[in-house]
Amino acid sequence: MNLGYSIQIVWPLAIQEALVSSYENIEPEHLFNGLLKFAELRKDDLKAMIKDSTIIDSLLNEQNDICLFFEEGGLSIPASTSAMRNNIRHMMGKGNGKDDRKFVHRSDKSKQICLRSEEIASADGKKEWQAVHLIEALLEEPENVLAEALAKAGFTKPIAVETPLLDRYGTDFSRETLPSEKGPTDSVSKVLLESLQDNTDANLLLIEKGGRPALEIVREVSSLLKKGEKPYRIVHVDFESIQKDRVDSEGIISKLIDEAIAAGALLYIEGLAYEMAKTPELTGIEAMIKAMEENQLRCIIAVEENLYISKLDKKEPWKKLLRPVWIHPPQKLPW
Repeated sequence: MNLGYSIQIVWPLAIQEALVSSYENIEPEHLFNGLLKFAELRKDDLKAMIKDSTIIDSLLNEQNDICLFFEEGGLSIPASTSAMRNNIRHMMGKGNGKDDRKFVHRSDKSKQICLRSEEIASADGKKEWQAVHLIEALLEEPENVLAEALAKAGFTKPIAVETPLLDRYGTDFSRETLPSEKGPTDSVSKVLLESLQDNTDANLLLIEKGGRPALEIVREVSSLLKKGEKPYRIVHVDFESIQKDRVDSEGIISKLIDEAIAAGALLYIEGLAYEMAKTPELTGIEAMIKAMEENQLRCIIAVEENLYISKLDKKEPWKKLLRPVWIHPPQKLPW
């Protein structure tokens, strides 16, 4: 299987780790440190290596996936990982390799991990194996120094949560948008971002009144949250598609909510008020209300002004559960 662009960057970094430590072969710990170095690279660093903007965007997406993975396990890149790399080097000590070598080969353990990375990539339908596949292979059963270093750093491997309905009816913004290097572009984005970061409002209602589309605002805020201290997985769910697709919409919505809670996802919902306007006793809503009342589920719900006035304004429990944020024509901020 071919090497992906990220592996082509990780590889020389891992070789450098082995040479600096005077090891005869590339060990799994060297691969791991090379991965951390790749995840720490800035956009300008990638631009200095690669001219193709499409490849750079792909690498940034992959970096983001790795950062999210480690953050879910309790490590922040680069705040925690720089010290972790140094700790791994210290724990491994110096090897017996010659300093004037022109070639460094993989150890048997590293070869096995690379083969496992290819298997993971193949199962994922990929024709190339990439850094995200390597990190998964390395952390399946970490041994010796790597296992001890992860434990000392306080890393807990995130438990994979199966979310088939959320994947089918949702669009995960955290997986499709690149981290933004700027701040919010208007006052609504700023309010939404601050509310989510500070946890001051559990659930928000975006009321569209001629300004930017709510979808565009939430997508932007998702890209900003990834750089924040409390990253959220924001998943866009369209209730209308659920109603059209399945007869048992009540069961589908209830299970989808259970998946969102298990995955720690914040749901961005469109079409809810529209469906309520057509079907006042919309099935599955009771489960969502209960989850929000018990602070298990966080939601951002978008609604047009006329539907808000006719279906949600002054009505319990929506008035109690949702903080309204009006989307007027945006006021530009100075950045």
